[in-house]
Amino acid sequence: MNTQALKGKLAGKLTLPSLPEVIVKIQKMLHDPSVGMRELGEELASDPPLTARVLRVANSAYYSLSVPVLDISHAAAILGMDTMNTLLIQVGLNNV
Repeated sequence: MNTQALKGKLAGKLTLPSLPEVIVKIQKMLHDPSVGMRELGEELASDPPLTARVLRVANSAYYSLSVPVLDISHAAAILGMDTMNTLLIQVGLNNV
C-alpha cells in the first residue's frame, strides 16, 4: 500500500488525546519568564499525583541530593524547565 492510499484510509480517524488542563497550564507557566517557582509550585500542588511524581524524580538517585526535597517548588527548581516539560508531557499522556 502506498503512502497516499494509507493517508486516505486514515484520514479523519487519527486523533491525538489532549493533555489535562492542569498540565497545559503548567507548561504555559514554564515558558512565562514572569512566573516564579512559587507560583509554579502552587499550580503543581493542585494535582497530587503530579506532585508525587515530581517529588519522586527530584529525590531520585540521579540528583544525589544530601537532604530530601519536600517542597514542590524546590523540586521544580531542581528539575529545571526542560525536565519539567518532559515530565509533564509524559505524565499527561499516561493519564489520557
